Parts: sequence; C-alpha cells; structure tokens
Amino acid sequence: MYHVFRSVELAQSLTPAEAFDRALALRFLTQGRAVDGLVANYEERFQYGEDMVFSGKWGRNMTSELGTTRTISGTRGRETVEVLPKYILATRTFQKKLQDGDIFYWVKDPKKRAADEIVGHLSVLHVKAGKPYVIHAAGSKDHNGTPGGGVVKEVPFQEYVQNMRFIGAFVTRLEQ
Repeated sequence: MYHVFRSVELAQSLTPAEAFDRALALRFLTQGRAVDGLVANYEERFQYGEDMVFSGKWGRNMTSELGTTRTISGTRGRETVEVLPKYILATRTFQKKLQDGDIFYWVKDPKKRAADEIVGHLSVLHVKAGKPYVIHAAGSKDHNGTPGGGVVKEVPFQEYVQNMRFIGAFVTRLEQ
C-alpha cells in the first residue's frame, strides 16, 4: 500500500511540501492532520485497499468500465463487490484499455481472507511501447520476529496475472 501511496503523492507534486500535503489529502479516510510535522490522526488512515477504491480519492473506479465483472462476497458492510476476474485480466482486449498510472487493487479469494480484507496487494501500471507492466513492492512482511524485506519490481502485466495468487482486481484511474 505504501508504495502506491508514495508513488502517487510524488507524481502529483513538484516540491516536498506539496508531496506532504498530498499525503495528508490522500492517505486518510477524511483528511490527515499534522501537528509539529507529525501525523495527529494516524488511526484515520486507509487500512484496507478496497476503502481506497470506493473513496474516490484514488481516482475513478474503472473496474466495470474495463471488462466483464464478477460478483464476490464483500466484508465490513459491503455485502458483495464487483471485480475483474483473472481470466478477463489475461485478455489482450482488456490490456489494450489500460493506461499509464492505472492503480490495481489485487483481490484475494474470499476463502483466504485473514482480516476481513478484500484487497491483498496494490500496484501501479506502466505502459512501455504499448505493453503494460505492473510496478509493485515484492517481498515479505515481518513475521514472528523475523524482519521482512523486499524490492520494487516491474513485471510484464501478462506474466504477473498468469503467476499471481489473486482472483481478480479493482482498477482506479486518476484523472488529470
């Protein structure tokens, strides 16, 4: 999540001060507040990727505009949600509709949810010479006292979709 937060904040800013202001505007359900340079309402930050999708702060929800969706069970007050299934994501027709900067919210199988989360991972799309790539933070989280670690990777979209463990995705698009 933090990779996407920071990437968008920096892309929409010309100065460090602007990036800080964008962070306060984007990362929170309402509006982030800073006191003496420190965030005062951290508990109000987005903790679930799906909340980012439905907030409108992270662009227009393009999910149903880009392809045929599938209904899956929701959580935390959402009975169901519409997602683009993996088999749609793998098609050329779908991939031709993608634009540089589209944000992907990779959806977990409802049977594998651990903390009522629908979204298990986020990434930013980059289009190079007409070919889409997923830019994402790959690695592991801290677990049982063992520090995690990772790197930011750029992977061809088709390869990512073929090898991913997710069942589909939401997509948002920031408007100029």
